[in-house]
Amino acid sequence: VSEKQNAKKPSAGDSESAGQWQGHGAILVVDDEEHVRIIASHMLERLGFSVITARDGREALDVFNERKDAIRCVLLDLTMPNMDGAEAFVRLKAIAEGLIVLIASGYSETDVISRFSGLQPAGVIQKPYTLSALREKVRQALGEP
Repeated sequence: VSEKQNAKKPSAGDSESAGQWQGHGAILVVDDEEHVRIIASHMLERLGFSVITARDGREALDVFNERKDAIRCVLLDLTMPNMDGAEAFVRLKAIAEGLIVLIASGYSETDVISRFSGLQPAGVIQKPYTLSALREKVRQALGEP
């Protein structure tokens, strides 16, 4: 059984909600936990996106530099080894000021926002998230109806 087959599937209720909006283009998912990358990738693919993954902030910068023309949005975990989400966010925005970055965290949105001075992420999604919550946060971040 592959890891993708073994990954937790979104609930049936989420499946119905997913039909309301479909995205397009590539999203970079950055998380140090492999199962989170797998589940987030599966959810985003159900929403119509292609997905690129990275294990930490350093890898995210390398991947972004190689594929920045294809990446519409970054879903970035806040707490990771090697380079955390806050530092990766600042460095990504230095490369592409208009880049849309959603922060994923177990911390509250208020706590997450307080970690950023000046530049603000396009949104914060609370972990663990559902397909419908992810759909709404990505749709809002991309400014789509």
